[in-house]
Amino acid sequence: MHLNLYDVDNLSLVESFSGHESWVLAVAAHPSGATFASGGSDSKVKLWDLGARACIQTLAEHSDQVWAVAFNQDGSRLASGADDKAVITYSYA
Repeated sequence: MHLNLYDVDNLSLVESFSGHESWVLAVAAHPSGATFASGGSDSKVKLWDLGARACIQTLAEHSDQVWAVAFNQDGSRLASGADDKAVITYSYA
């Protein structure tokens, strides 16, 4: 499935990101604004680089659909929550 990035000032599509095998259920922006994370019904968490406009990492620790992703305030940690009843935290540099 696709994630679409829009310019809200002129309501135009900037980029369409493809990578999840099914529905995207959660998105979180890194505090730096350079990257974002997404979680999907394919049970994967994906990390995206806005400058490269590409997926830079896929995290596949969950066994069921991912409903939540969030970075902590300084961006050093990423958390994901899924229907497998797990909350997983990752170090993020």
